Amino acid sequence: GDFLENRKERRELKRERRQEKKGDFLENRKERRELKRERRQEKRQGPSRGQGIGNGRGSFTR
Repeated sequence: GDFLENRKERRELKRERRQEKKGDFLENRKERRELKRERRQEKRQGPSRGQGIGNGRGSFTR
């Protein structure tokens, strides 16, 4: 009896933790997206325009 109850409680704890994590994850993603946008704008104004910035995705011209 005790064992099963413990398992149930543990499962509920896990679920709560997962949901908390998910919330953090979504917030992090939003923040990361904003950061990316800022960085991209900085890049656009940077001196390496038109030469194709080589950052792993081949050289694409911005």
